[in-house]
This record gives sequence, C-alpha cells and structure tokens, in this order.
Amino acid sequence: MPVADEVSFIIAKNLKIDPTRVKPATRLSDLSVDSLDLLEIVFMLEEKYDFHLDFEVKENIFEVKIDHGGRV
Repeated sequence: MPVADEVSFIIAKNLKIDPTRVKPATRLSDLSVDSLDLLEIVFMLEEKYDFHLDFEVKENIFEVKIDHGGRV
C-alpha cells in the first residue's frame, strides 16, 4: 500500500471515519481534528514509521499534506 494511503487509513481509523474522506488536500481541521486526536494520530504514525517528533513540533502541526508522489 502506498504511504499516502497508509497515512489516510491511519487518520481515518483514529477518527472513525470513512478513509475516502481523507484525501491529499484534506486539512485536518476539515475533519474536526482536536488536539487529542492530533496527538493520537502522530503517535500512531510514529509507531508505524519508527520516528519521533518532539512535543514542540507536535503542538505546531495543523495539516498533513500528501503530495502526488506519496510523500508526507
């Protein structure tokens, strides 16, 4: 599965919404993501892709943009 699809699935799973609602141009605010949702999504992505963001970075995430090459 392409990375973009995996990220969309993780976001959708966390928000309990249909994955087709999460498109490359979708802003997290359009999905009514609150701060707790955002942290849970980031934690899931950190676990899936084995990386870590500092807390200060997590506080400043407002949207996830996925380009057409599948990069996040």
